[in-house]
Amino acid sequence: MSVQKVSHKTKWAGLTLATAMLLAGCSANSATEPTEPSANSTSPSAEAAAETNSGSPAATATSATPTASPTPAEVTWAKHKFANENFQIELPSNWKIETIKPDQYQLVKDMTASFNIVSENGRDLAEVRTGYPEVFDLTVRPTTEENTLIDSTPDPAHKMMNYAFISYNGSPNEAWMMLTAIEPEITPIWEAPLDGPVYTGGTGLFQGKLDNKAVLPGVDPALKGTKRFKAYTKTAEYKDLKRPCCLSSS
Repeated sequence: MSVQKVSHKTKWAGLTLATAMLLAGCSANSATEPTEPSANSTSPSAEAAAETNSGSPAATATSATPTASPTPAEVTWAKHKFANENFQIELPSNWKIETIKPDQYQLVKDMTASFNIVSENGRDLAEVRTGYPEVFDLTVRPTTEENTLIDSTPDPAHKMMNYAFISYNGSPNEAWMMLTAIEPEITPIWEAPLDGPVYTGGTGLFQGKLDNKAVLPGVDPALKGTKRFKAYTKTAEYKDLKRPCCLSSS
């Protein structure tokens, strides 16, 4: 998912959770709430063409033509603007966003939005919040027991927009997918929760929580703990949820 910050032509650079989230520059003039996905045309599935042979009665034998295996439909993407059009988010067109109540700490009103990203079958995949005050310093808070880093991608632009899929304090039974200001090599020793992503003028939150009860499409339900989460990283849903995107300030 890609989320772009669109005001003042500065970009919230980084790697996204939930389908490449790009934050990049446009004017602010619409409602704070995110818009519903627009209808997009999906890739047509291949249809097998059947030919009837009306030859002479003597032709009784026909050769069988192998049928091609259906190919997976390509993902189509829909863009949604939010927080007075200061941001836009790009999601698979069969996913949607559902507005949730802001919390008391989202103080930068013209930059504030709060919503869940929801899959085509109604599962909450990630929570997104913007409009928290800007952070000027991060204080190291060592953890008492090392975190398990399942997957990560550093932000090449070093804009405090790194991606981490992590289990805190050595716990094998739950994990968090998130954007964070903390670089991957530091996350195993950083106390929970990791600090959220930073963009020009504020901070945000982008995270999804998983546990051993969560339904994970494409994952053997018999798997538990870290093995379960690592198997999820191989699925199409996870790859759409964590679609890498590198941006720079303009």
